[in-house]
Amino acid sequence: MDAIVSNLGDPAWWFTGIFFATLGVLLARLFSHIPNILKSLLKSVIVRRKYRIKNSRFNQSLVNYQIARTNSYFMIFIIICCLYAAWLVSGSFLNIVKASPWLAVVLSSPIYISEIIWLIQDTYTKDLARSRGKIT
Repeated sequence: MDAIVSNLGDPAWWFTGIFFATLGVLLARLFSHIPNILKSLLKSVIVRRKYRIKNSRFNQSLVNYQIARTNSYFMIFIIICCLYAAWLVSGSFLNIVKASPWLAVVLSSPIYISEIIWLIQDTYTKDLARSRGKIT
């Protein structure tokens, strides 16, 4: 009982309680808007992508260009993977992995970046080819 009475008389205890309660309320209000923001952002990305597909699906040259672009991104991804495999086999990259795993993750990021770029382009090209020649 004495601990409760001493805490009620301590201004630092009151400040800590009020501060974290206020912080909790503010964070709850802030994070309650994030799903709506993400939803509208995703919706705008999808609408932009469908608009691009709709405008370019009748141009056969543009469709062929997108297919060639997808294949080029795939070749770049394969070349990067082969270079990293050769670097790993030579032992230099293996020494870096043993010394610092985080540095190895950073150094291998071009593989992941090129893969993501290729997959995004591949999905776009597949959607473009699927909607090729549609009237509506």
